[in-house]
Amino acid sequence: MARNLSEELMRDLYAEGNDNLGARLGRACVDAHICASHVALIMDVSRMTVHSWFRGNNVRLRYREAIEALIVTIKRDTEARVLPAHNLATSREYVTKLHADKHSDVTQTTL
Repeated sequence: MARNLSEELMRDLYAEGNDNLGARLGRACVDAHICASHVALIMDVSRMTVHSWFRGNNVRLRYREAIEALIVTIKRDTEARVLPAHNLATSREYVTKLHADKHSDVTQTTL
């Protein structure tokens, strides 16, 4: 699968001691072959916002819980061999399903 991250960003993500929330999300996505633009879809933010999180920029409080949950989900699905995604289509299919599940959970809890 083609990478959508620069070599510099890849080095930064895996640098020793880099354990901020955005870097943890970035590493989970790289390991699972999930594209940043697909993460943006599920988080309802822009691709540039996701890249800024990967680079260690501030993550707003309202996104932190969702990012933590996404990291756990990606790691669980990687261990279960649902991931890594094999190509861009399977990456998008994966996050589309997560996005639909997220919205159905919201609908069920508000009814």
